[in-house]
Amino acid sequence: MRPNTTIVATTACALFTTSLVAQDLSQTNRYVAADRESGDSFGASVDVSQNVVAVGASFDDVEGVATGSAYLFNASTGVQLHKLVADDSVADDEFGFSIAIDGDLVVVGAWRADPNGDRSGAAYVFDVATGAQIMKLLPDDGAASDGFGYDVAIDADLIAVSSIAAADPESAQTGAVYLFDRDTLMQSDKIQPDDLADGDQFGYSIALDDGVLAVGAPFVQDSARPSGAVYLFDTSDSHLLHRVPHPVGANGGQFGCAVAVDAGALLAGARSLDNPGIQVGAAFLVDIDSGDIVNELPLPDDIGANFANFGSSVALGAGIAAVGAPNNNADGSLSGSAYIFQVTTASQVATLVGVNTVPNNRFGWSIAMDASAVVVGAPEALVMSSTTGAAYLFDAPPAPCSLVDLADPLGTIDFSDVVAYLQAFSNMDPEADLADPVGTWDFSDVTAFLVLFSEGCP
Repeated sequence: MRPNTTIVATTACALFTTSLVAQDLSQTNRYVAADRESGDSFGASVDVSQNVVAVGASFDDVEGVATGSAYLFNASTGVQLHKLVADDSVADDEFGFSIAIDGDLVVVGAWRADPNGDRSGAAYVFDVATGAQIMKLLPDDGAASDGFGYDVAIDADLIAVSSIAAADPESAQTGAVYLFDRDTLMQSDKIQPDDLADGDQFGYSIALDDGVLAVGAPFVQDSARPSGAVYLFDTSDSHLLHRVPHPVGANGGQFGCAVAVDAGALLAGARSLDNPGIQVGAAFLVDIDSGDIVNELPLPDDIGANFANFGSSVALGAGIAAVGAPNNNADGSLSGSAYIFQVTTASQVATLVGVNTVPNNRFGWSIAMDASAVVVGAPEALVMSSTTGAAYLFDAPPAPCSLVDLADPLGTIDFSDVVAYLQAFSNMDPEADLADPVGTWDFSDVTAFLVLFSEGCP
């Protein structure tokens, strides 16, 4: 984990008007199931860790029964490593609806499984190296219709599993999040704030990083329409750090439908925000230390007027934010799209372009990243004339710090980096060409360097 870093408004950057221009990033790999069939929903969930990509296929047929499954791939080669199947799955479990991988473990949610009654839900832990099932996770108080396993997260010594309709002491189906010890796989806590109401769906989205748990509740009703909220907890004792309400004007926006946390930052999607068109969507950056919203990511130019659902999926890593808009019409109706932003400036730096994305792919339905890669799921992608779904790998753009950290010691931004940049600029080195048009070294490149230099290392 990187050290905790606070996001601050970059007012110093107002001195400079030039910023890096967003470029298209083409995929470096594509993943499809070896035994794919139409309707598998491969790409319904994705994650990536240590050169392994995990992909859920929540409607995959296993021995003729639509139980759902998950797959592990070598990120670099694209070789399928394992197919993961629960040892007790039955039809309509939607195993693979959610997935999380970290190091040697992968957790897969099956929110419609029936171990404690109809649609009570379950989550399963597998060994990444062997693909073997290790444990089936269940809550101590599971009941019918809880939806346990709707979302899952894993980091350090914890596994988190959400249950979007778990009842509170008053029998209201508010939702809850359960924590499990990574070593023992035993439940260690249940998190359920006392301000929830029936139908809030607390746990619709969850994320873990460096002792912080983020929980989205997109149907919290703080105003006339359900607008959503995000809750931040300290996992050491499960106390509430902040309740982040929907931003001003996010009435009905489903703020918290997707969340990601990394290095002191929270990224929260509001896919149904009218911004400015109907359900165009939005995504907001929050300082975890203060709980304050510090930036709204700008809508990319190719986002359509209505129903793009920008913010349906989000990811954070190494000073970079990734956002999916699965219903955008970038390459035809419902083709979907995804974008990369700098965290410190909230400026768009790239558009992710999948090869052969066509109408109805829903590219950007799911998204995940680590320090070096971004993975995007398209659960309705067309593969060999069959709507099986696919996942796409992209190299993560360099963090803002790396673009200006040109001199030793790495990780320290000082005058020696300015000297190194000016030398690179005078030599017309590619690393000094920071602004468009590419291949032209002029004052706009120097200005772009100064903007990034003023921000320091995230």
